[in-house]
Formats: sequence, C-alpha cells, structure tokens
Amino acid sequence: MKTLLTAACAALLLGACSTIQTTSGADYNARTDALYRAATGATVAEASMGHIGVDADIARIAAVEPALVFPARIGIAHIDRGQLAGIPASHQKSWAPLSDRIAGRFGEVVPISPLIAGMVAEGIDPKNVRPNTSRLIANIRRGAARQHVDYVLVYEVADLDATTTGNALKAADWSILGLFMLPSRNVEVKATASAVLLDVRNGYPYGTASGVATKDGLTTSHGANDKRRKLTGRATDAAVDALALDVDTLWTQLIETVAVESSRMAELSK
Repeated sequence: MKTLLTAACAALLLGACSTIQTTSGADYNARTDALYRAATGATVAEASMGHIGVDADIARIAAVEPALVFPARIGIAHIDRGQLAGIPASHQKSWAPLSDRIAGRFGEVVPISPLIAGMVAEGIDPKNVRPNTSRLIANIRRGAARQHVDYVLVYEVADLDATTTGNALKAADWSILGLFMLPSRNVEVKATASAVLLDVRNGYPYGTASGVATKDGLTTSHGANDKRRKLTGRATDAAVDALALDVDTLWTQLIETVAVESSRMAELSK
C-alpha cells in the first residue's frame, strides 16, 4: 500500500493525485448517530426520529455502499460543453492502455453512447435549459444501465486557460510585414482534465482523478488566434493523457483495496 500511495502522490508533482473511497454508508450513519446520542442523551429511536429536514437528506445521501465486484463492464463517458459526447479519437489513444489492462481478468471497457443515453434520458425542463450537473450525471447512469455497465468513469476537460503576451519583437506589430512575419507573441494554453468513477446502480463514488497539461509556442500577431486553437487541442489531448495515467493509479489502488478486503473476509469465514 505504501508503494501505491507513493506512486499516486508522485503524480501530484505533475498536478494530479488520485483519491479513492470504499467506506460504508451504514457505518458512517451509525457513527454520526452515536455521536448525536452521546451529545444529546437521545435513545436510538429518538435519534432516528430526529432525522428530519436537512438531517434526513444527509442521512439518505450518505446511505450508499461500495460494491466492487470483478469482472465487470466499465464504461467511459466523455462530457464536452456540459453534454455527454462521443470520445474523440485522440482521447481513445489515451484510454487504450487502461482498456487493455482491464480486459479479460477485470472485465471490459466500453464507451457510453450519447445516442443510447438519449433514448433513456430524463427530459429537459424548457424553463431551465442551462447545463445541470445532477441531471447530466443521472442521464449518464441511465445510459450506462441500458448498456449493462457496472461502473462508469465520467471525465471532462473543463478548465482551459489561454494567455497571449508580447515578446521582444512586439514593436514589429507597428509594421505591416511584422504583423504577418515576425513571432512577436508568446501563446500559452493550460488544460485541466478531471474524472470520477461511479457505481451505475447506486451512484457510489469510488474515486477521482485529474490531469494537467500546458502547451506554449511563438506566433505572429496576426496568427495568434490560430496558434491558440492549435495549442488548445494539443493541451487538451495532453491533459487527457495525464488523466489516463492518474486513473490507472486510481484503478491500482482500488484493485489493491478489493484484494485486501477479500483476503480479510476469507479469513473471517474460516
């Protein structure tokens, strides 16, 4: 486990560090109920009756259990501009090594189809056409369920930061030819990709991962916009590459956790 944590947090130096979750909702609620009873002197029944309003909602949200079982069907869902979208070919190259690793022993990896998800998606309220994260994730889970997927990795590249600054040649911008010929602009684009692994049946979040990439280059003043678009594409692909590596670390941690828990249960059953 020490090796796993070292590998996971080494990614932090590159701007990413995966985290996993395998805790029990029942244990969480029992622990918080016990703290409530100790603080108030309430009985078990009184503590249960005290779950009203926000308290009841929190207890309901927390009451979710991990159920990692392999082999399984694992889906990959790509969010683009607030909507479920197909996985670009450049992204597929990033996910291929993880798919190959999972294939066979742990199951199979399938892309979540926007068309299939659209067949079972909840309708959009015409009074609220803005992207709604809760509805989007719910519809991704619906689409994954129609494809009989057990766990779904939802990812997006959401944070794009582009800057253009003049360099020592910027004085040439005052000349007609300088606008088109001299590289007087420094362009830098930073992209951040993030992902969460969810249980399709109950929404349990098994872990999160992220990846960051920066691409820069020189361009003329006239070509700055085109250069920014090209660098954005390269930075996005590189961020997904970094994300895929972090997801691989996440996967390693989860497999190790499942193996340890299986061994513990086997010992208890003897």
